[in-house]
Amino acid sequence: MAGRKSRHGLTRREFLGGAMAAAVGAASGLRALAASAPNKAALPELKRRVLGRTGLQVSQLGMGTSISLNVAVVQRALDMGVNFFDTAECYENGNAEIALGEAFACRREEVIIATKWHTNGTTPADSLLASLDGSLKRLNMEHVDLIQVHGAEKPEQVTSDELWEAFTRAREAGKARFNGV
Repeated sequence: MAGRKSRHGLTRREFLGGAMAAAVGAASGLRALAASAPNKAALPELKRRVLGRTGLQVSQLGMGTSISLNVAVVQRALDMGVNFFDTAECYENGNAEIALGEAFACRREEVIIATKWHTNGTTPADSLLASLDGSLKRLNMEHVDLIQVHGAEKPEQVTSDELWEAFTRAREAGKARFNGV
């Protein structure tokens, strides 16, 4: 049975397949670029942008960590000027966060780290905060720069009082500087 086409003319399977191919291609390109660049001085400087209304200066090229992660590749990306790294507790069963923690053990002040939590709209604030605590432990960090809702598909996932309580408590506790979707 053929899948239902979206307004863009793609089935969900076609979209996901293309997205996965793009992610693998991007990771391969970064690996090749890291291997081919002899040193940081020989590379053009990556431009920076302000991330939303946060005031955070992030590199125009960020690095997602949803696929297998090599600490040396992450460190090389940082050496090349990438300072924005996006992860989530579910990436590689938490191992992506562990790898980032290892990669940035002595360089935390140089990076902007974003991670995510999952909510169905009724997830208690304490559960969301426990998820963030797990991420911080895996990252070996005291705070993340950005905590986001992962995969929000329904309004209740981003409008629940529990979510906003968790966002507020995370910021007040110094565990997350900013929040987003």
